[in-house]
Amino acid sequence: MNLTEKQGYIRSNKQTVGSVWADWLARGAGIDFSYGLTVMPVKRLAKHLAGVRNVNGNKAYRHLNRDELEQALHRLVDILNRLIYKNAYKRFGKKLAGIMVIEGNYYGKDLHAHFAMNKPDYLTVKEFAKLVRRALDMSGDFAIYNPNYNVNKDNLDMKYRYKLDIIDSDWLYYITKELNNKTVQNLHFI
Repeated sequence: MNLTEKQGYIRSNKQTVGSVWADWLARGAGIDFSYGLTVMPVKRLAKHLAGVRNVNGNKAYRHLNRDELEQALHRLVDILNRLIYKNAYKRFGKKLAGIMVIEGNYYGKDLHAHFAMNKPDYLTVKEFAKLVRRALDMSGDFAIYNPNYNVNKDNLDMKYRYKLDIIDSDWLYYITKELNNKTVQNLHFI
């Protein structure tokens, strides 16, 4: 018997870390997530450029790094919990149940985040969507409108840089697709 047989490793049944997390969240976590949110961070001012033409107001912008995005996401969740639960958030620790995954760190994409969460039962879908929009607006760290949106060419879905939608278990597989042994720190429970 070799070492892999002793450890119970079977090559044909190998799963990725992301699929294991998605399986656990979809079946074993005991929480049925019903809403998904995708947010894109805004670019930060890096420096002012002197005498350069054809640049947006002589300013250079940069993307947020992973740590800055993580802090901005936690601020967003804090604002959203304060808007939804008001004083009960601080006094009694009431908060949204959900997960957040930072995506794009190792794959050459712009960093962004996906959420899977539940809304409180007493809120309607429309009220919840308004509170999410207000939280994004209050944080100032995330883009709301797409600056490249063209009314004549683009679909209305392209107008916004965030998306709140009703989800199913496939969403959990989608948001955990980039998780592996190196990127498991990108999964956060909120």
